[in-house]
Amino acid sequence: IAAREFDEPYEWNSHEGGARRANVDQKSIDAIKFNRPLDGVPEKDALVIRFGRAIFQDRKVPSELYAKVVEAFGQQGMFELTAIMGDYAMAAIMLRAVDQHVPTVTSELPAIKR
Repeated sequence: IAAREFDEPYEWNSHEGGARRANVDQKSIDAIKFNRPLDGVPEKDALVIRFGRAIFQDRKVPSELYAKVVEAFGQQGMFELTAIMGDYAMAAIMLRAVDQHVPTVTSELPAIKR
């Protein structure tokens, strides 16, 4: 989610294949990659995507969404999701700072309207 939100191709290409190998539903990957609605995305995946979009796009997490994330993943899980997203946001910023390019592009990040 952070790689997509920062439009960071190096980071995205480093993880899209891993998500497939980890059996992440393709609908979830495409919802993130193409900034699509979450129709048909598995429930927990949709919850994580909504949480990430709230953090990165809205810059706040509504109380109701926060409560659903804690209910689904526990307090520790919510902290871990937040920390992971923050870590990858930091990585995206660092990659931009050093102008890192993708050596072999396996998947282009399409432009999305925000």
